[in-house]
Amino acid sequence: MRTSLLKSLALIGFFAATSCGTSEDGSSSIGNGSNGNASSNLGGSYNIISMVSDLSVDLNNDGVSSNDLFTEIDPEVFNTQIPELEIKPVVVNNQLENMMSFYLPHSNVTIESPTSTGSVKFSKTGLGYVYEFDSNTQTISIEDSTTPGSQPGIYGHMESIEVYGANGLKAIFTKYYYDFSAPAGWKLLTVTCIYRRT
Repeated sequence: MRTSLLKSLALIGFFAATSCGTSEDGSSSIGNGSNGNASSNLGGSYNIISMVSDLSVDLNNDGVSSNDLFTEIDPEVFNTQIPELEIKPVVVNNQLENMMSFYLPHSNVTIESPTSTGSVKFSKTGLGYVYEFDSNTQTISIEDSTTPGSQPGIYGHMESIEVYGANGLKAIFTKYYYDFSAPAGWKLLTVTCIYRRT
C-alpha cells in the first residue's frame, strides 16, 4: 500500500514537472526548473522532424539515393498514433526509472524486394535508455549497457543525445539499413534525428 502511494506521488510529480519553463527574456527551454537534476523536465511525446544519414542511400528501391531519409522511408511509418520518442517514468526491476523510448523506422526486406520497386516495407522498432537530465547545464546522461566498441545490432544504437533549441532534442544513432544502390546490402549508417515535443 505504501509503495503504491509513493509511486502515485512520483507520477503526479512527473506530470507536474513536464511543462517547459520560460526564461526572463521570454524564451522557452527544456528543463527550466528549480531542481538541477530534474530528469522529468524532458518528459512527453516527441515527433521526428528531420532524419539525415551520413551516406547517400536508396532505401525504398526507387533508383534514387539521398541523405534525407524522409525521402527514402515510406511516410506512412511516421503518420501513426505512436510517437517517434516517448520520455516518461517506467518501472524497471521494481524501480521507477526515467526512460527514453525511441521508435526508429526499420527496413523489412523480403526475397522479392531486390527485384520489385516499392516492395520494401518499413516498421518501427524500439530502443530504450534510462537517463538523467541536468537542467542547469542542459546535459543528458544515458545509462548504456552496451559494450564500448561493439556493433550496434540490427535495431540500432544511440550514440549521443542533446537538447536542441526550445522543445527539441537531437540524437545520433548508428543503425543498419538495407541500401538498394550498388553494391546492394545492409549498410551501417550514422543517422542524425531531430525531435520536437508535441
